[in-house]
Amino acid sequence: MNTVSYIQYITTYRDSIGYDISRTTTLAIQYINSESNLGWNVIKQGFDEEAAIAILARVGMYKAENDYDYKMVNWLDRSLIKLCSRYASYMMYQPQSWKLPTEFKFFNDKLNIIVFF
Repeated sequence: MNTVSYIQYITTYRDSIGYDISRTTTLAIQYINSESNLGWNVIKQGFDEEAAIAILARVGMYKAENDYDYKMVNWLDRSLIKLCSRYASYMMYQPQSWKLPTEFKFFNDKLNIIVFF
């Protein structure tokens, strides 16, 4: 069952003259069943890969700066492995069968670099 929910953000700020300005942003979020083929295709089409990479980088930097986590690289590796194990198609013990959807092009390039080094 696909349902839609709405989220509203109300932002209030003071401009240079001293007036309070309010802006409202409304987002429609569609909830879908990711286990079905139709749901999975909708998720792939709406996936913003650049935003996902930027978020991973920002969270990683936050962890490195604030949590003093010397295992931040391990966290990043685990995150990429979790993503790939969920969305990649492959056959066990056959590395040449490894394939990510085309919507994950940057992640695929990043994984190729990690495997190379």
